[in-house]
Amino acid sequence: MTWILGRRVLGALTLTFLLTAGALTIILCAGLTLRLVIDEGLQVVQLPPMVAHIAVKSLTFTLPIGVLTAVILTYGRLSADREYQAAQWCGIHPAWLYLPGIYLGLFAGLLAWAANALWIPRNQFALARVLERSVAELGLIKLTQGERGATFRGAPMSEEQVDEQDRPLLRLYVDDPR
Repeated sequence: MTWILGRRVLGALTLTFLLTAGALTIILCAGLTLRLVIDEGLQVVQLPPMVAHIAVKSLTFTLPIGVLTAVILTYGRLSADREYQAAQWCGIHPAWLYLPGIYLGLFAGLLAWAANALWIPRNQFALARVLERSVAELGLIKLTQGERGATFRGAPMSEEQVDEQDRPLLRLYVDDPR
């Protein structure tokens, strides 16, 4: 009986966690890609290679918020329906109800740590390369269309800044102060 109740609580926690973390990741990805379009001047066609990198970057925020929301909603519902008291009256130890929340918190904490320590540094360099290539293509498009005075972050781009393969000589760094 105690395993069934623990699995039910874990199922409710997991469903709420996945829905919350997924929705928040989509919202953060949309906001960050919109920022790239507005601030960097990228076109919408250039964004799909960056979405996966941005999604991994947003996991640092969405995983802890997802766990917190899942715990609050699931245990709040458990308390509102007085299922906690019913389990105590049946002789079920409260640990069987709280262990699934602790396990989910540990699992999400390990995922957030892995995202922060392992995946984000790799993705930051990959995102910088993709962004550099996209901005270089955008600068090349502006230069080949005959726009004089094309700029990137206030730095003028001219035809003299184009190498022998007609690519703008433009570098973006990971530790950009902006």
